[in-house]
Amino acid sequence: MNSFARAQARWDNMQPDDDSGREEATHRWIEDTAENLMRGCDLVIRRRLCSPIVVEYSTFLSKVQEHLNQRQIDGMDDEDFYAQLVIAAIGGAPAKTFALGLLGEGQTPMGKLFDIAVALVEPHAEAGLQAEAEDDEL
Repeated sequence: MNSFARAQARWDNMQPDDDSGREEATHRWIEDTAENLMRGCDLVIRRRLCSPIVVEYSTFLSKVQEHLNQRQIDGMDDEDFYAQLVIAAIGGAPAKTFALGLLGEGQTPMGKLFDIAVALVEPHAEAGLQAEAEDDEL
């Protein structure tokens, strides 16, 4: 086999670069950041020579409120969960069941609040990972 044929065979049999480590790091960053946002922490990404990227907890609260309002408008609160939630909270009773009923099913086992938080932080995952890499260089 001549050198051209060997080179062609190598080219034909090339495998794509393994980026599973990068995908795993991105997935982990999104999950960790979404959980922090759910706990009340703002997301602030500071990179060299770039304006900071900020997702505030208040934005998360607004998105949750929008979701709940839309479910109310769409008639998905057929068991009057809003009223039950307020009554349970005022009476000091556990209100988790009513809150989960209001939120509806999530796309992940972590629930709808997590899904909303992920939607807010996911667009910034690449910048977040780059900022962490820059911090590691210092």
